[in-house]
Amino acid sequence: MQKSGLTEEKGFTLVEVLIAIVILLIIVISFTTLFTSSFRGIASSGDRSETLFELQQSIERNIQDGSAGSKGNVDIEFDNVNIPGEHKTFNQTTSDGKEVVVDVFVR
Repeated sequence: MQKSGLTEEKGFTLVEVLIAIVILLIIVISFTTLFTSSFRGIASSGDRSETLFELQQSIERNIQDGSAGSKGNVDIEFDNVNIPGEHKTFNQTTSDGKEVVVDVFVR
């Protein structure tokens, strides 16, 4: 008895191919979402670092000039050593609208 040629052909059915495509799409979409949120976080961190660097330069200039806004005199005591100084606050807004606030103790 001889088998027909159609039953001996090897390959994938349409259903198997569609299932494989769906699985690949799910994987690609999940990685795309992961990469997108990672890049957004990297950009936000870079923006915050740049703002902190600019704020640090501003703090150093203001402390040298004595033009920084003071929140009041503060004395820090450590091992019976009294260190007089001032509590100063500096703030700056990042390009995405978030505010960065730095409190500084200046001797």
